[in-house]
Amino acid sequence: MARIIFRGANLLDGEHPAQPGSTVIVDGEHITEIDRDAALASAEGDRSIDLAGRTLMPGMITSHFHSTYDAITIMPNPLGLEQPPGYLMLIAARNVRTALYCGFTGIVSAGAINDDIDGQLKLAIDNGVVEGPRLMPGSRGLDSTGA
Repeated sequence: MARIIFRGANLLDGEHPAQPGSTVIVDGEHITEIDRDAALASAEGDRSIDLAGRTLMPGMITSHFHSTYDAITIMPNPLGLEQPPGYLMLIAARNVRTALYCGFTGIVSAGAINDDIDGQLKLAIDNGVVEGPRLMPGSRGLDSTGA
């Protein structure tokens, strides 16, 4: 597999101030090198992406994610019961893809009320059926009655 080389990045690594003019080399699923742009050369077959000063940072993780929620308002329907499970799975697949495209590389579920959707969604992501971040599935929500 060819390496991906991100050049011209404004690099945020979570430990240091932003580092403009950085190059990050990704080989497979691993970052193998980080340095100033001039210091790292491409090899034949590498894919080079010029970020032109855009920010490159580690993926984010959300620890409260309801995969089946859609168009929630102040007075929602009985969440997870308003549509059949197959429809809710399609909503969940769309929501995890959106989360991934927004920079979230990990999701911790806060529960999906219907038919083990999060567990099935994790399986679909892990097997490449659905595009999404790493998912720690939840189960049915546990709610108290009253206030």
